Amino acid sequence: MDTVRRWKLLLLLCAADFMAYVAIFSVPPVIGELARHFHVDYERAGLMMTAYSVVRTAASLAAGIYSDRYGVKRFVLAGLGLVAAAGYFSAHAPSFGWLLVCRVLIGVGATVVFVPGLAAAIHMLPRERVNLASGSFLSSLYLGMSVALLATPMLAERLGWQRAFELYAAVTIAVGAAFLLFTRGESLRKEPGPVAATPRSPVRALLGTPLLLASGVYFLFLFQTYGLLTWLPEYLKVVRQYSPPEVGSVSMLLGVVLIPGSVFAGWLSDRVGAWGVAVAGSLICAVCPALLVMYPEMTIGQVSTVVFWKAVGTSMIAVPLAGLLAHLVPASDSGKAVGLAHTAGYAGSIVSTYLGGYLLQRFGNYDWPFGIFSVSMIVNLGMLALLRGPFRKARVAAASGAEKEPAPARA
Repeated sequence: MDTVRRWKLLLLLCAADFMAYVAIFSVPPVIGELARHFHVDYERAGLMMTAYSVVRTAASLAAGIYSDRYGVKRFVLAGLGLVAAAGYFSAHAPSFGWLLVCRVLIGVGATVVFVPGLAAAIHMLPRERVNLASGSFLSSLYLGMSVALLATPMLAERLGWQRAFELYAAVTIAVGAAFLLFTRGESLRKEPGPVAATPRSPVRALLGTPLLLASGVYFLFLFQTYGLLTWLPEYLKVVRQYSPPEVGSVSMLLGVVLIPGSVFAGWLSDRVGAWGVAVAGSLICAVCPALLVMYPEMTIGQVSTVVFWKAVGTSMIAVPLAGLLAHLVPASDSGKAVGLAHTAGYAGSIVSTYLGGYLLQRFGNYDWPFGIFSVSMIVNLGMLALLRGPFRKARVAAASGAEKEPAPARA
């Protein structure tokens, strides 16, 4: 398969991931309207996003295992279909219970798109560009999140939230149709790479020490990332007493900067080495939360700068980690590897959400939650030190061309 077609396939995977995350993050901007429409309090309304994290934690590994067995194409198409159908029916839900069921199904669909999609993306381009491929795919996630957060309020104001959900479902169907047409004759099954020197069972493929370490890094990385996504807006509002527009503009940096930041981190990792980029990102992420609580006199411009660098650091961790997964297991097991890593990561996100709330209630300030978020990245540095060897082997293999370039096989 020529490089141009590989890039087109990668962009289609990115489009599928984009629409999945538009559907997921279309809820927060209209959560107040949904609570009023269905006559529920904010605690119950918040279950829609909590359920998503639980679904991702529970379903990621299964999605990886079965997509390795039955093929990426089938899972991406099934995931897009589920996202579109559940999105449409959520616009016509007769009760909050039905709406919650629809949002859970959207979470399942998004997982079925993301896990096999990333597993395919990291094997789509030549090995020397694996980090650029993973960065491009992750950038589509953050772009979908940002578009949903920005566009949904405007669409809901003009058309109503029901029509906004219907519009997203229609665009998702269009993306699925384009994916189906362009991949006709392609199964997107991944060929086993030379790291599979001897046959390995699925259990052994998942229990290699480097993969478990990488999963631990994912746990700590998403522990901090989702902890800050959850508690930063309230911190800015209560402690720094920013106005709602100021809170929104500063908080949005965490998502918006990740769009170009992920592509940049992929480009940088392919050129200077993924391990050094991940270490630098962990250092940045360790410093930023601590700065916020250590210097309460910072201006809004300085706070925005800290949040900007936190987003850059996040990209510099996420992209090299995704690229490393392409080298830790055979291509035929990459879905399992992505599923295991993100199961650990989303478990970290659930822990951080509740631990941050507990520490805030227990101590009455943000020093402890933000301090724990910084400490998690210091621990992360220790785990990355143990992964230096696998990162080095991956870089040598990519540079020497020792590993076979995997490509989607003809159906």
